[in-house]
Amino acid sequence: MRLMVALLTLALTSNGTIAREADANMRRLFLEASSWTYQLQDTRPVDLSRTAYDIVVVDAFFGGGRKQIAKLRQKPLGGRRIVLSYLSIGEAETYRYYWAECCKGRHRPPWILTENARWKGNFRVQFWNPQWKSIIYEAPDSYLKRIVDAGFDGVYLDRIDVHSELKAGGVNPRRQMIAFVRALSTKAKSLKPDFLVVAQNAEELLDDDSYLGAIDGIAKEDLLYGVDGEGRRNDTEMIRESTALLKRASEAGKQVMVVEYLKDPRVVAASRTEIQELGFVPYFAPRGLERLQIENLEDDDSH
Repeated sequence: MRLMVALLTLALTSNGTIAREADANMRRLFLEASSWTYQLQDTRPVDLSRTAYDIVVVDAFFGGGRKQIAKLRQKPLGGRRIVLSYLSIGEAETYRYYWAECCKGRHRPPWILTENARWKGNFRVQFWNPQWKSIIYEAPDSYLKRIVDAGFDGVYLDRIDVHSELKAGGVNPRRQMIAFVRALSTKAKSLKPDFLVVAQNAEELLDDDSYLGAIDGIAKEDLLYGVDGEGRRNDTEMIRESTALLKRASEAGKQVMVVEYLKDPRVVAASRTEIQELGFVPYFAPRGLERLQIENLEDDDSH
């Protein structure tokens, strides 16, 4: 009996050690990344797998399946890359599997709000609603669970910033969004301890320690250009404020990525240098994220 208990204890300890080592290895790989790419439309896994990017962000339902995701993890010369799945948590999308079950028809639930004028088919949601929480991370077959089961290394959370666009009596959207991300992160890591949670935008939430502790990294769109028009430099104070918050994340051991939607090669080159000097990882893309920007096809390290 004592031998059985001892063996069981050893097995549990060994499994715990392995899990902690896997978690540490994933975080180290993520923090050491020096390049990334972000493509949501017209994704061709073969093209992506030929690139040397350290991090790839794609849509969970781009059609590749577990085998293609596993292939995507491998760089051309044998190095390992991180593959993240896009997940919008502030808007419901009419083209997602859950729409037909919860939201289709004339009588959509009241927690489905206005359509995003910039992105047709995307509707803001009262993200604190129990039904939305169930869809995204609480249910046994949630969106998050499907992403984990598909073999992704983490999630890339979009429309966190919807908290700043909503007003609701008796509800503080900022606090609710912080609580939402924390709960999602806890759930994700209970399913897969080394699973990465990456936020997009809403850097204003980084001043909350509990929020900062719940994420592994943050990506910022339009840090330097584009807020007031394509190719236009952002207000200096705006850049300074966002940079200070992103630096806070970086100093807390989080990965910081930046995507700029620029076309002029000279502006791209100067912006790349500026972003890298801040200690962040840059990427340049068309705003629709419909085309892969292949900056190199040679794997210059194997991590």
